[in-house]
Amino acid sequence: MAQRLCVALDTDYVDFYHFWSINQKVFDEKIVPLGLMEKALEMKAKGKIKYAGFSFHDDYEAFIRIVDS
Repeated sequence: MAQRLCVALDTDYVDFYHFWSINQKVFDEKIVPLGLMEKALEMKAKGKIKYAGFSFHDDYEAFIRIVDS
């Protein structure tokens, strides 16, 4: 994930890694099964990502479920 990005950008780390357009369905069907949050946290711990974030497009209850997970 971030390692490929670093190679493509010819850098040791990226300042921002952004998950685009997250909603409950994407979170449940893509983010969780692929372990993307864990991978992002691992790359952050290794110094490959400085900051990780996401844009969100769903209701408040879905936002709370995602942030709390």
